[in-house]
Amino acid sequence: MNGGSGGSGGSGKSGEAGRIDELERTIGRVRRLAELDDETWLAPMRPGKWSVGETIAHLLYWDRLIVERRLPYAERGAQLASVDEGPLNAEAAAYARSGVSKRDVVDAFVRYRESFVAFLRRKTDDERNAVFRIGDWETTLAAYAGHMAGHDAHHLRQIDDYLDGIGR
Repeated sequence: MNGGSGGSGGSGKSGEAGRIDELERTIGRVRRLAELDDETWLAPMRPGKWSVGETIAHLLYWDRLIVERRLPYAERGAQLASVDEGPLNAEAAAYARSGVSKRDVVDAFVRYRESFVAFLRRKTDDERNAVFRIGDWETTLAAYAGHMAGHDAHHLRQIDDYLDGIGR
């Protein structure tokens, strides 16, 4: 999560606007997943892997971290702490299995994602292209948006493959 370059799929728009649009489009995709039955929502997508619910909780927990602990401080020259992904991901998965409703997970994801997108849209081009660091990773808000759009696409492909495989 902290390094590497995320792809940006074929949104029809290029650059920053396209990446932000991709982040926003994930909201609709996630909302539709709340219609799954509980068994499909909580069943591992493959043996030993996350369920759809755990995957969406994972996206929620990352968006919450981004909105609360990164975006307020992401400005030119800033040095932000990296995060140990393992405990964060485990906490997200446990949350999804805690008895929380699909609607609560989805609604929380939507709130944080809307905040993320609104923050990016409020920034000027100069602000979105200001270089800062997360741990050892040098990035910009624009590049970070692309990275997260790629992260979304990766997990949404996993979910689509799973649902296709079970005929949903």
